Amino acid sequence: MRRLIVTLVLALAIGSASAGVPFFVIADSSFDRYTADPAADDEQWMEAHYARMLAYSPYFDSRLAWFPNAWVYKDLYAIYVGSADAASHPEWILRDASGNRLYIPYACGGGTCPQYAADVGNPDFRAAWIGADSRKRKTRSWHSQGSTGPSRRRSCWADSR
Repeated sequence: MRRLIVTLVLALAIGSASAGVPFFVIADSSFDRYTADPAADDEQWMEAHYARMLAYSPYFDSRLAWFPNAWVYKDLYAIYVGSADAASHPEWILRDASGNRLYIPYACGGGTCPQYAADVGNPDFRAAWIGADSRKRKTRSWHSQGSTGPSRRRSCWADSR
């Protein structure tokens, strides 16, 4: 589905370049070949042609200097199995009627899944989620400081897949 969306956006951008259609790219690992070590003219081309990139921290943090309009990816409701959050906040994990922890059906295999489903209705979970995003923006320069600041992450892409 994601490839279809990117393809449609690309088709619109190519077909409507003169109309100024903004182009968005998902800069996942398949896009690393363009962002791993780009030449200065490649950096300038991307900044001129992409309105936004969905990028992943910490990989993209050092690239904000030449592409400040990135959206940082943040998983909306995953609590990773074995994480400090899973151990210290079991009340943040959704449970079924029998009290069993619920998992996100993503990257599962061998009878296990790597992510618990978080209870996004829990106000403490939401506060921690927002706080973690705020800390990331401050410590990894994913925040807006205006056009003269060292970094300008303008938004967070909250994913719930």
